[in-house]
Amino acid sequence: MGAGSTPFSYSDGHITVELQYDGIRFPAHLDTGNLAGFSLHQSLAEDLALTQLQGKTIEAHIASGKTQLKLVQVPKPFCLNDVCFANRQTLIPGPADIAGIGARALQTSRLTIDFVRQTYAITEKPSRQVTD
Repeated sequence: MGAGSTPFSYSDGHITVELQYDGIRFPAHLDTGNLAGFSLHQSLAEDLALTQLQGKTIEAHIASGKTQLKLVQVPKPFCLNDVCFANRQTLIPGPADIAGIGARALQTSRLTIDFVRQTYAITEKPSRQVTD
C-alpha cells in the first residue's frame, strides 16, 4: 500500500469505504453515478440524530421510475480518513441499506483508485464546499 493509501472492499461492482460523521464510523459506497454529494439510509440518519428538513425533497430518477427523496440537515462535515467534506444537507434514499459518497462530493478533490491493490487515496483535498 502506498503512502496515504487506504484499503477499500470491492464486491458486486461496489467500492465500499469507511466514512465518519461526528466520531461515528460507517460503511459507504464511492458512487460516481450518484449525482448527490452524500446519501444515507433512514436508520443511519436517525442514529446520527440528523433532522429532516420539513417539506424538502428532491426528485430522483431511479430504475423503477421517479421518486421523491427526503433531505436532512447536516451541521458537521463527513470525513473520509483525514479529508473532510463540508455539506449542508444530505439525501435519504429510502430503502438503501448503505451510505453513499456521490459525484458532487468527489468532484471537489482528486481521488485515485487502485483496483489491483484495492486502495484509494485523496491526493488533493476538497477545493470547495459541497452543496446539495
